[in-house]
Amino acid sequence: MRTTTWQATVMAGMIVTAGPSAIGADRQVLVCMDSKGLVPASAQYRATAQASAIFAKIGVGLTWARRSDCVDGGVEIQVVPKAPETASPSALAHALPFGNRSQRITIFYDRVQRLVGPQENWIPAVLGHVLAHEIGHVLLGTDGHTDTGLMEAQWTKKEVSMMQFRPLGFTPAHVDLIHERLDHGTLSATLR
Repeated sequence: MRTTTWQATVMAGMIVTAGPSAIGADRQVLVCMDSKGLVPASAQYRATAQASAIFAKIGVGLTWARRSDCVDGGVEIQVVPKAPETASPSALAHALPFGNRSQRITIFYDRVQRLVGPQENWIPAVLGHVLAHEIGHVLLGTDGHTDTGLMEAQWTKKEVSMMQFRPLGFTPAHVDLIHERLDHGTLSATLR
């Protein structure tokens, strides 16, 4: 087994590491998640693997940790059982990509379950896409959406049914912006 030395830099509350990873991504982001036992362990593992695979395709590695292990940085994700009354009726989650020291994401698990309906075996793929979408908001520093792909405001039923076989991805413009923000430390310019 090969050991690699990592160099870590904290940028605007997000830990970004430079160095090779197991998946070959040069850009690394720490993601700290607490599902409060709502998501079965096997489904959570497959969902985080799905999100990691989506980011690996664009050269970004996600390092997953428990939310309690997020020390002054990282993208913090909390899964809650029910969406608040104030949430948009179609929202599966909410990201605060503009925080002072941390970037917080809240996943509404009841909405994910409702979206997949009786197809419970779709939960890992759909949850993985929700995680990647919301982490995308944080890395892009925007709450904007696209007309197609991973960063759509609302996915079609066909897209949801195909997620486990053909994952959605980022647009080339979003890939460039994510790389630029990670490579040049411009996250601090928008994550205030």
